Amino acid sequence: MIERIEPLADFAAFERLLATRGPWHGGFDFPFGQPRAFVEACGWPTRWPAFARHVASMARSAFEASIYAFMRPRPAGAKLVHRATDRPAGSSSPMQLAYVPVGKMFYEGALRLHHARVTLPRMQRGAATRVAVEAYPGLAARKVLGRESYKNDPPGASRAPARGRLVDALRDGSLRDAYGFTVELPRADGLALVESRDADGLDAVLAALQAAWSASMPGYGLPRRFDALEGWIADPETLL
Repeated sequence: MIERIEPLADFAAFERLLATRGPWHGGFDFPFGQPRAFVEACGWPTRWPAFARHVASMARSAFEASIYAFMRPRPAGAKLVHRATDRPAGSSSPMQLAYVPVGKMFYEGALRLHHARVTLPRMQRGAATRVAVEAYPGLAARKVLGRESYKNDPPGASRAPARGRLVDALRDGSLRDAYGFTVELPRADGLALVESRDADGLDAVLAALQAAWSASMPGYGLPRRFDALEGWIADPETLL
């Protein structure tokens, strides 16, 4: 049951959310780690807590400069490297700083998880009542829409029909076989999700579905061969 959808206006609000006592199990739509090949090339620590502390000691501009320095000598088409989880998920490299700037999202998001001492399964031992897993709402959406886009409506067009099909799939059990849950969503909230052009609220509900699946799975749905430096996207698709 979705009880409420609450926007967070700034990083301070996000930090307050992370500090809430819980218990909670959250899905967060940003990469928790960086590719091992990049981290090792930089000579940074390869255990996640020490890696997070090291990156947190850097200004974001210095972190971004390290990515550009890694990319510079590499051939076109191979500038960015991916984590093991990015291939089955079809997700961007967490080093990417342009278009969808997931590298910046990592810096601002994952380092706050570290600072808040949230538990990241097999990556960071923190508060037992506050557990975070990496989510990727677009992966859940693909099970319904394929590659059809559902957010950021272009000028003169609307992607509301695609958002409507996603909301229907959450409610009617279309995603139950994959995730084990049907989402109960109040009618007013469902209409608001369809009408929202940026689809941030809809992404939050999809991330919550991935988090619920993770919480119901042995070992939080992480594979046995799991790189605790890179992190892993919690979704049944990434285990295939």
